[in-house]
Amino acid sequence: MPLAKSKTGVARPSVLLSVLIKTGELLSFTMHFFARFWRRPFEFRELDHQPDEIGSKSVILTAVTGLAIGMVLAMQGRGALVPFGAEAVPASMIEEGFLDHLSPTRCLTA
Repeated sequence: MPLAKSKTGVARPSVLLSVLIKTGELLSFTMHFFARFWRRPFEFRELDHQPDEIGSKSVILTAVTGLAIGMVLAMQGRGALVPFGAEAVPASMIEEGFLDHLSPTRCLTA
């Protein structure tokens, strides 16, 4: 495939050639990944250890993030509901919002 000339006169690969090169690199990476993925030794103990280790270290971060999201939702929800006389509704609205949209376990059980 001929190389296209740029404005400076330097030869550069065509768009099709660039796409084919990137596709080949992606395919090579994917094959390398799966070849390494199935190589022994399998570390099944890590499947139990890693979630426990990571989960216990992220409790504070999760709590602070949940608090911040809850406060923002409460402030935005109250402002929208006050004209209708529904000041007490934001708490249940936030609960439904968390359960319906932010909780992956709710998606599995719904």
